[in-house]
Amino acid sequence: MRAGSRVLRFKLGKSQSNADASLRYVVRQAYASVPFYRRSWDAAGVSVAGFRGVEDLPKLPVVTKDELLAGGLDDRLDSSIRRERLVVRSTSGTSGAPIAVYMTRPEFRFRQLTLFRAMWRAAGRPFPVTIVEAGAWIPPDGRGEVLVRRMPLVKVVYISRRLPLGEQVEALRGLRPSILTGCPGSLEMIAAEMRRLEIRPPRPRAVITRGEVLHPGVRGLLAEVFGCRVVDFYNAQEVGNIAWECPDREGTYHVNGDTCVVEVVDAAGSPLPAGREGRLVVTNLYNTTMPIIRYAMGDRGTLAPRDGRACTCGHRGQTLVSLAGRDDDFVVLPDGRAISPRLIDDLFIDACRSLGIEDPFTRAIRDYQVVQDSPSHLLVRIVAADAPPERLRELLVGNLAALHPELLCDVDWVREIEPGEGGKRKRIVSSLRP
Repeated sequence: MRAGSRVLRFKLGKSQSNADASLRYVVRQAYASVPFYRRSWDAAGVSVAGFRGVEDLPKLPVVTKDELLAGGLDDRLDSSIRRERLVVRSTSGTSGAPIAVYMTRPEFRFRQLTLFRAMWRAAGRPFPVTIVEAGAWIPPDGRGEVLVRRMPLVKVVYISRRLPLGEQVEALRGLRPSILTGCPGSLEMIAAEMRRLEIRPPRPRAVITRGEVLHPGVRGLLAEVFGCRVVDFYNAQEVGNIAWECPDREGTYHVNGDTCVVEVVDAAGSPLPAGREGRLVVTNLYNTTMPIIRYAMGDRGTLAPRDGRACTCGHRGQTLVSLAGRDDDFVVLPDGRAISPRLIDDLFIDACRSLGIEDPFTRAIRDYQVVQDSPSHLLVRIVAADAPPERLRELLVGNLAALHPELLCDVDWVREIEPGEGGKRKRIVSSLRP
């Protein structure tokens, strides 16, 4: 294998030929040194000898988290690397079993660099930069509930999600972040508490959300309280930064071509054409220690057609024109159709606007959650902003029931909606899969 390709996977600003060369190295190294991939590809009758790059990815089978975990750690790691020298990061496990991701120190530093670069772009390129992560997971190892890490030109402050909400608010009040980041649910609770207590919050250059679907009401609350742009990132421990929201087009995500390749596939793992929604499959371009190749994220989205023209922001690579959420963020109708959480948002907005409420997630609905316990029944819990209008329940039930004639809905007004495991506040809770 060429040494140049080994180094090229750490290049910033990869061209298509750079991505192909990096991918060839990652795939061939995986076959040579990782038992899981050798066994999987041999069973599928796949030869990597002539593998050329991105265009050959569909020849490889899609991998799920459960499959990668099944054989144990030795099965998924490069057998030539000493484990005690590796950096380990774990997924939260909020969407299933957690998975520990192993990297060499150069791989981990590159992952950090690409994430900081995406944040730097989103925040208007400030240096030096102070990043505050609210609702962070800090191991209970005696280091405290507010952790500070300093790097050249970057300081990162982690505020633990184990702290009571009031203490998280106080910790944030004493900081001057250039960038405030965290899961939308964690940031929403902090912002709502600051507004309730009429606390003047810090004014970062940008709030960057990641890890959950960013709903319109939460985006509006964060923008109002912190007085800055709100930018959504698509991140995952398996890769790092997968995509960032376009600064010119809200809801459009540019794939980070330095870290990964994204595919949209059908249930059988075959690529779908641009413009069709499907399962998101991601391939890591830099990690050969624990390769992530055609890995099903459990998320759904749609890729934009590529016509060779740059976006107005300058991006020329892959673009996701919708990032619909995780499979279990969808309502599944009795006929099997999947309804995304963004469409559910629209039904709530329509019901409020029918009553002349133009700012529904501020004036009428503080929070809501849809629980699906069967294909034909939804329980909707709503935290009202003030006294809910008499007809709102009726309109909401009507809008939801209109999705399918067999769908029954109940609406309950509640005082609050508790966050789930990992601090995440899911709008849709369902055991059904589209």
